[in-house]
Amino acid sequence: MALSWIAIGTVELCVLGFIAAAAVIALIMKPGSRNEAVTEFAAGLLSHEGVQARSFGIELTCHDDYSVVIKRQGFGGLLSSDGSVSLAITIKDCDITIEERIISGHGTSDDTPDTATFTLTCLKPRLHYHLRYTSEALSRSVTMSFTVTPGLSIVKELVQ
Repeated sequence: MALSWIAIGTVELCVLGFIAAAAVIALIMKPGSRNEAVTEFAAGLLSHEGVQARSFGIELTCHDDYSVVIKRQGFGGLLSSDGSVSLAITIKDCDITIEERIISGHGTSDDTPDTATFTLTCLKPRLHYHLRYTSEALSRSVTMSFTVTPGLSIVKELVQ
């Protein structure tokens, strides 16, 4: 009779089981640790490929070495021969935000660049990413999802 003060019945067992189940569910549902955002900058290699002036878009391709190449096409007359295009690329886990920066330049040339090419080597192979590309100068953007695999080719139009 020394242990008569400990009376465990079915109600108590159900309560203990409920508490244990809640603890297990809480551990399972706990969000994983998120990495800090990493921002990188890329300068574009400018070229003239004969793209129509009002055709705004990006082409994303992945090579065999898992480097991702972004070709930005069409600048609507904002870019002269001595101008430049650069990207601010922010990567947080699987989310990529790209902000385009255009410096018009002062040159006057009939051979103004219409394509800027950027190579990204910081993405992990076979990982699925969500990308948002924004061009503030043109007030246009595009969003897409992709997996870094060789042979990948996506063409999207920048929309307002």
